[in-house]
Amino acid sequence: MFKKILSVLLLFVFLFSFFSCGTVDKNGADERSDWAKYNAYILLFEYEYEFKTIALNYFVNFGSEALPRYDDTAISIYTVNMQSINTARSVLSYEPSYAETDGYAEIMLNVMESLAFDFIEAYHYYTDEEYEKDELAKGLALHTSILEKYPLYLQAEVNFNDALHKLTDEIKSDEYEKYLNEGMLISYYSSLCLDDINDICDLFYENEITCLNANDLDESEFTPLTESFYTNVTELKKLQSDNDIIKFENINSDTLTLFADKCGELYDNLMILSDILQLKVEIGTKNPNLAEAYDGTPEKIYKLSEQVFDIRNELYN
Repeated sequence: MFKKILSVLLLFVFLFSFFSCGTVDKNGADERSDWAKYNAYILLFEYEYEFKTIALNYFVNFGSEALPRYDDTAISIYTVNMQSINTARSVLSYEPSYAETDGYAEIMLNVMESLAFDFIEAYHYYTDEEYEKDELAKGLALHTSILEKYPLYLQAEVNFNDALHKLTDEIKSDEYEKYLNEGMLISYYSSLCLDDINDICDLFYENEITCLNANDLDESEFTPLTESFYTNVTELKKLQSDNDIIKFENINSDTLTLFADKCGELYDNLMILSDILQLKVEIGTKNPNLAEAYDGTPEKIYKLSEQVFDIRNELYN
């Protein structure tokens, strides 16, 4: 959970903070700019979670065996909104060329579209009770098609996401260099803070760390990330009273203060978790439903991380 949502947030932070980017509006219309394709890919990336939710809902209803499990008293399946898929498809030929990402995007879109049409057809087939007319013959054909295509989609998604993250890292590197060259230090250090947070949440995700097993977290991996975060937050706080740089970067000073304060709160929680690891004591609760309310739990750290990302998106006037 941590890795998926924070990765999306991180991508959107860069989408919103690039000063020269194009846009993809809520109706799927795009501006033909250098950023139109990249923005559309980000929206597609975000849509993956919803798309897999639709797929998993289908499997809850009909199972994943060769023959569909069928109960006409409990069918509740979702249809597909094609907007993000269609928008990404429309920009594949746009410049600039992102060779690897473009290639994997097209592969994923091909199987995604095909699956989407199956889900849409299944939705109408069962919602309109067409199965009563053909004794589930079409339902079986759709089920077989979905079972064949879904593993292909999952692999295509992995390939696309890896390529998109690689592309984002390249863009970040260029953007960070621009920040330093142009003296945009608030943008620079706030971005590094987000990188640190994302790395911490990745560590939670990769090791399946929750309040239930927080003591299993590797302190040797965790500590360098918290130290890096502290360094970058400290540098950022030094800039809070620098009105010249605030004005130069078109920063909202109140939001900058809120961002720095929330980073400080997050760091305090990271230190509580660090103490728990060092002292080998139990975390505040073992109940995942309550964990967000307890200082130092991975769940609260994750919640604060989301808040930091949200504030960062509001940093510029």
